[in-house]
Amino acid sequence: MKVDIEVANKAIYWRGLFITRYAAFEFAIAELVSRAFLHQAYKHLGHPPFGPVKKFRRLNQFIGLPGPIANYRSDLQVRLDDFALYGDHRGFMAHAIMVPRSSKDIAFKMYDHCEGVYSVGELQFEMEHLEKLATSIRDISINFTSMVGKICDDTFGRMLASFIRIAAVQTRVTQGFIACFDPP
Repeated sequence: MKVDIEVANKAIYWRGLFITRYAAFEFAIAELVSRAFLHQAYKHLGHPPFGPVKKFRRLNQFIGLPGPIANYRSDLQVRLDDFALYGDHRGFMAHAIMVPRSSKDIAFKMYDHCEGVYSVGELQFEMEHLEKLATSIRDISINFTSMVGKICDDTFGRMLASFIRIAAVQTRVTQGFIACFDPP
């Protein structure tokens, strides 16, 4: 099969946009978990975990515990639930090989090891769906990173003023970076 370069480039663009927007979400979680770890209310949980899935779980723990992050429980939970819907897509977008099937269809294939079972996974959909995925997480990503910046400023501002200024700048830079990748 001859690969249509225009289709491949378009798929690469939308895949990259999806990954960038999802990465901003993961970065914001890591930022919040790292800052919260230093707060007395959460110190008993130990050092921040490694890996996005474990950080996601840790943030869910924070939300359920008494402490300053609990004040944002409802807003955080809605956004975390929104992103959880994209978890499987994230795995394929970040780790799978992309294979254009036709001018409309794209397939993602990867080897996976889940619960002791080793298998080849495949996710296939139309190019239009790839575009919709990348577009649909835009506002979720920007809203979440903005909210995390606010939580860090409001909650940890006095305690970690210099670090929080850096985090707030990073959040704004991430938002600007995401915005630059809006479709033309």
